[in-house]
Amino acid sequence: MNAKEYLSQTFTLYGLVRAKETRIQQLNDMRESVAGGLQTNARVQTNTKVDFIGDFTANILDAEEELRQDIAELFLKQQEIEKVIKEVKNPYSKLILFDRYVNLKNWENISADNHYSLKWVHVLHNRGLKEVELILN
Repeated sequence: MNAKEYLSQTFTLYGLVRAKETRIQQLNDMRESVAGGLQTNARVQTNTKVDFIGDFTANILDAEEELRQDIAELFLKQQEIEKVIKEVKNPYSKLILFDRYVNLKNWENISADNHYSLKWVHVLHNRGLKEVELILN
């Protein structure tokens, strides 16, 4: 795994967290819609619908627990990557790497926040990647 792949692990984990958050919200919306139908049709096959809602809720709770674990994994990975970035000697490259891989900023925001051109941000980023490559090896 090269330096960029190593540092980019946070983006992958963050993407998974966001996807699971979206999925849990969809499941909650579906459960509420089914539960709403239960109130209007309470006399028709109540037991099977209640069991279904219970099972559905249990699945949502399991998904929420997985989400909590993924968030914890993301946090630990960000801490690990932050320790590596702190070893980078060039303070400007260190700042760019920190913004990109710990704060998960896009290139345009990094450029604007630091008052650097986009091209200069990429130059500093590449320099930082070379330093990280040496740190990892």
